[in-house]
Order: sequence, then C-alpha cells, then structure tokens
Amino acid sequence: MIFDARSSELSDSFDVDICVFGCGAMGIALAREFIDFGARVLIVESGDEEADHETQSLYDMTSTGILPRSGPYESRLRYLGGATNHRGGWNRPYDKSVIDKWPVEYEELERYFSRTTDVLDLQHRNFDAIEAWGQREDQYFADLGPGIISEIRQIRALKMWQEYKDVLSDSENVTILKNANLFDLEFTSDKNAVQSAVVKTLSDDTKRITAKHFVLASGGLENPQILLNIDRLSGGVFSSKSDAIGKYYMDHVGLEGDVVPLKCMNPKLADHRQFAQYNIQPDEEKKYFFVRPGFLLDPSVPDYKHFPRHYFTVGDFHPQCSYQTKEQHEDLYGHSRFLWDAKKAGANPQVSMAPLFLDFAPIPNASSTVTLTEQKNALGHFVGNLHWQFHEQQEGIVSEISNAFEKRMAKNGLARVRLSHYVAQHGLALPDGSFKNDSHHMGATRMATSPKDGVVDKNCKVHGLNNFFISGASVFPTYDWSGPTFTAIALALRLSDHLKQRL
Repeated sequence: MIFDARSSELSDSFDVDICVFGCGAMGIALAREFIDFGARVLIVESGDEEADHETQSLYDMTSTGILPRSGPYESRLRYLGGATNHRGGWNRPYDKSVIDKWPVEYEELERYFSRTTDVLDLQHRNFDAIEAWGQREDQYFADLGPGIISEIRQIRALKMWQEYKDVLSDSENVTILKNANLFDLEFTSDKNAVQSAVVKTLSDDTKRITAKHFVLASGGLENPQILLNIDRLSGGVFSSKSDAIGKYYMDHVGLEGDVVPLKCMNPKLADHRQFAQYNIQPDEEKKYFFVRPGFLLDPSVPDYKHFPRHYFTVGDFHPQCSYQTKEQHEDLYGHSRFLWDAKKAGANPQVSMAPLFLDFAPIPNASSTVTLTEQKNALGHFVGNLHWQFHEQQEGIVSEISNAFEKRMAKNGLARVRLSHYVAQHGLALPDGSFKNDSHHMGATRMATSPKDGVVDKNCKVHGLNNFFISGASVFPTYDWSGPTFTAIALALRLSDHLKQRL
C-alpha cells in the first residue's frame, strides 16, 4: 500500500511494528525481508515517485575544508528508490581485511552476501567462484606478474523501486508513506527508547508514528544531520548517548587524469583492458556484466601489506598522439587537452599512453565532520555543514602507494607509470583545488563497541537507545576501495534478521 502524507483523507497517526525512514536501497532491502512475515512495516519516504526540486533542495548543505566536486544535491536522489535510480551498479563486497576491523565478524556478515546478490539481482552469488573462473587462461585476465593482483566486480544497474514497486505495493503488511520527512522523535521518560516519531510534509502537515522499532535509513549525509537536528530539538538526547555523531565522515577519493606512457604496448596490459563485458552465462539482454577494471598491489607481499585498500584503473589507450615537448611530457595532468591539440595538429604516433586513475580507501579521521549551521531549510531543520578532512597521514601513504606501483609496473615490464610526480605537485587535490569524489557518503554515524568511538553497536542499534537503529554506509567504521552499496545491503539484511528476533 502507498499513501501520500499530503492527503487530507489520511489519518494523522500510524501504529506499526517497524518504521523505516528512507525508501532507497536500504529501506527497500529491509521492507522486502518483511513481506508476508506478519509484522506491520511502514516505510517513510521524503519524496514521491519522481524527482522534485523543492524536495531535492533539502539536500543542500554548506561546505568547508575539502571542496568536493559534487555535493549531495547532485549525487543523491530524494524520491522512491533513492540513488539506485542513477546508480552505476558496480558491486563487490568489502574485503575481509577491512571488515575484520569492525565490531561485526566478517564470517557472520559473509553469510548475507548471497542474499545480497538476490536483492541486487546479480548473476552469480559466489564471488570466489567468479574469481576462479576469471583465472582461466582463455579469459581476458592476464597474469600481470608478481606483486600485482586484480578483483572482479559484478555490474548490474538495478533501479530498486522499479524492481520491487509492485511486490511492495501489493503487500498486506508493508505500507509506504511518501512525501513525509522525519522531523522529531519523542522519547520515553528515561530517554532510553523512542516512543514515537513526528513526520512532516513540506506544506507543514504532520503525522505521528508509534512503533516498536525505528530504523533511520536516509543516506550517508542525511543520517547524521537528522540525528543532530533531533538532538537540538530534544535537548541533547543523542549527544548524551555518543560522542561520535557526525564525526569520521569520509568519501572515496580518486586521483584522476594521470597518464601511463608506454613506449611499447605490453599485450598483457592490453588484454586486461579489453575485458569489459564477459559473462559466465550467456545473457542476451546484456544486463549482467563482470568486469575486472584494474589492479592493486598484492597485500601478501611484505612491502605492501601495510597499504590501505586501493585500486588502479587504466583508461583507454591513445596510440595516435605523442608528446611534442619536454614540458608537455612533464605536465601529466594536462594530457586530455594535449591529446586533443596533438590530434588536431596531425601528430605522428610515437608513444602510446592512457589515463591512470587511483581510487583509495580513506583513513578514518575524527576531524572530518558533519555539523549544523544556524540556517534552516524548508522543513524547519537546520542546514548541515560538511567539513571534509583527510587524515594527516593520507597524502604520505598515497604517495608511497604510487611510488610502489610505479616500480612494480616497471619491474614486471608492463609500463612506465608517472603518478607520484602528480601527487608531489598537487597533493590529493585536482589543480583547481577541488577533489574527485565518488559521492559515497560514509562513516558519520559509525559502528563501534564503545559510544565514545561510534554511534551504533554491532547490530546497528544506537548506543543507549533500545529500539532505534541506523542502516546504510554511514555506519561503516573503515572503508574499502569499492562502492559501499553491496556491503551496506548485507548489513541491512543482517539487521532485518535481528529485528525479527526482537519482535
């Protein structure tokens, strides 16, 4: 069932077992688990079935510190299905070495990976089997020599609302309330549980929801902002429970536009790049792809084992252009402009080259924060401010990874790479001072054993509150190089099982 909170015929109150705020990837994954379970589930969504500028504008934030190239207004979608309506769909679970640093055990979370592939409609449940398939000699997974490995991602750009709209709408126990925003929470007298929630429309209509359990699944930047706003309204209930609300925010960062100059094209590198649309099983609709887009330094090598997770991707080669001057050879960032100018000038081919991209897992930093300003938005909440900061060791470790990759590629006879030169010249910023971010908003309501270090425990329950949970990448305490959606959904499925046990 779907109801519009703006309807005058709708009741002013709801009484359910579970209330979830957000109908994006996490909200839909949770709701799907409760179909026919018997519990009464209400999904509250800020938007409608299509994008709306006024609702989308609730994402507006100010920004200090690092300047991202895209903010939440551009990168998030505030309507049914959320960011899955434009998600690229590159899927891979976080590596064991990353999750081993979390309060939840990797083996326990791994049990939900196969169910996550079902939610995301991926072609193959077992990533280890895909890796084994990819190592066959007849596939485009050439051995690049010692010290360099690669990992597969499954690509499936699933628009989750379109996929699950009918089954959710037809469910007798799942209700969706659209055009409603979580505004405030009412707590029990001892402040140890949430009694009810107040939701508002942009026209200031209010509804009250009572539930046994509440789940905040509104997005990596929205989750901390909502907690901080309700903390102000409640006189500090959340801040009395945890010291970490809004801290440790991070996004994936990529060094973009560097060049791999190759005097001789190595066939292994070319084969690796050609692999783009291979399938274990035939797929005539071409909606399932497996891709191994680049390389990482093998952590089993002693010199590399301390490196955080990272990934190098080689772009398309440009064999018809060449460097004209020593200055152009040194100005690696200007390669795109130079390639275009050289092509127009009819340059003779001398050097094959390609852009190189480095994505890396950021080091958690408590000084990277989401806070509130004194300005209010159309809902009446205070507008958030993003103060994105790298850990003081981040630039040094990226420079070290870059140097090691350059030496390894040369030692294996694959390519001559110039990346550390760029890091030394520009740091982690692009020449215009901005940063290439992936809009993977993570960490600002992080998971930790102690409320001093995090906002939620290993079951995603807010410390000090018996029935309030958070779902999404904002609970990640550390990060991998890959996108967060797959692992976040696995956590959501684990949360659904936990909630079923509590009902």
